[in-house]
Amino acid sequence: MGGYILRQMFWLSDKLSEKLSEIIKTRCVRLLAPFADEILGCRVQLLESRLNESKSELKHLRGEIENARKAEANLHSVVAEIRGRAHAATQNLEAEKAKLQAALDRANGERVRLAYDLANMKRQADCSTR
Repeated sequence: MGGYILRQMFWLSDKLSEKLSEIIKTRCVRLLAPFADEILGCRVQLLESRLNESKSELKHLRGEIENARKAEANLHSVVAEIRGRAHAATQNLEAEKAKLQAALDRANGERVRLAYDLANMKRQADCSTR
């Protein structure tokens, strides 16, 4: 009989321990709930603040990207304009060079003809003086 009572006392002790544990847990949850809500509220506010900052930064970066795209488009048009002008200038210079080359060829031809005429005149002068 003594063993039976001892077993009953242990069993009762375990049950009381479980019940006390549940009561303590419930009380702790009730006591800590406002603090948890406050901590979570602060965390939510912090995260919302960060989200708003990120949105603002993202908007700024999108603006910067748009500005960069516009600048790139402007640069492309300037480069195209410069290429067009360079091509036109090159064509003008090539045409001018061709004109100058033709004038030089004519001048050289004239020089050769005049040198030939001068040589003939000298020969004739030498022949007539002999």
